[in-house]
Formats: sequence, structure tokens, C-alpha cells
Amino acid sequence: MNSKIVLGLTFLAVTYCCFRRWWKRRGEDKNAGKRLKGEVDQELGKTTKEKSTTSSGHNSVTGDILLRMTYEDCTLTLQVIKERNLKAAHDAGYSDPFCKIHVVPGRAEYKYSTRHIQQNLNPEWKETFTFQGIDLNEIHRKKIEITVLDWDRLSDDFLGEVVVDLTDPIHLDGIRRWYQLCEQRNLP
Repeated sequence: MNSKIVLGLTFLAVTYCCFRRWWKRRGEDKNAGKRLKGEVDQELGKTTKEKSTTSSGHNSVTGDILLRMTYEDCTLTLQVIKERNLKAAHDAGYSDPFCKIHVVPGRAEYKYSTRHIQQNLNPEWKETFTFQGIDLNEIHRKKIEITVLDWDRLSDDFLGEVVVDLTDPIHLDGIRRWYQLCEQRNLP
């Protein structure tokens, strides 16, 4: 009799997960129709809302992230301070955001994550990450990719991304700067 209960609970859990994914996709499909309508209106010249594009080749701004970066003695230091105006991933109007951080091109140890903050569209992390062993000649060929995701037990949902090109040394001056998070990168 215990195995029947376990089997029944397993069936309910799988059914719930499938339903939840279907429900999320259903909402995405509605948004896809709105995006298509916007594209058609734009082609016809009836657009009322401009798409914003950033210098890193992104479009559709989904929020802002405050970062502070420095480079000294072969060590790149990144402080992820906070975000503002993040888009909601859940129907209830909130997200459970966290960041994945990568220095590219780079080694596997150049990957970090922040903690996730529950039910928040303006999270504050104040977390610092160090990337050691980056030579002065190397630093200007690197980029920092920060991907913001909505934490979920089953799968994390993409919320936005910023790519900071370190070829411009102004990013490494230790001043706190806001960067736009964008929905997706434009691929060549």
C-alpha cells in the first residue's frame, strides 16, 4: 500500500510540473503575439514605442544593474551591488533573481553566481567577486558577461543580460555605474 501512495504522489508531482511549464509557455505565447503585432505596426510606420538598444548589441531593456569594477596586480574585482526595475517572471508580479557571472574568454574558474533573492524586482546583493591571474596584456581582451536569471526549482528563467567589454579601461576605474540589462543579444 505504501508503494501505491508513493506512485500516486510521484504522478501528482510530475503532472503539476508539466502543467506549470504549459502555463508558463501559454503566457509566453500571448507575449509572442504582442511582439509580432508590434513588429507589424513598426513595419507599417504605426509604432508608438521605440526599442532601446545598447552599445553591447542588445535590445529590449529589462532593467538596470549597478556594478563597480577595478583591476590591480593581475586581479579583476567586480562588485555586483543591486538592480532596479527588473522585469517580473511570475504572474504574481515578482522575480527571484540571481546573477551568473563569466569572464570570457577565460578559464572555468572565472565563473561565479550571486545568491538568489526571493520576490524582488529591485534586489540588492552587495557581493564582490575576484578573478585572479589576469595579466595586464590579457585584461583588455576580456568581457564580463552577467546573466540575470529567475531562480526556480525546475529550471531558471532568463531575465536579462549585460556584456561589459573591458577593452575600454573606463569600466575599470572603480566608479559605480549603471548598466542596462537586455533581453537578448543580437547575433551576427
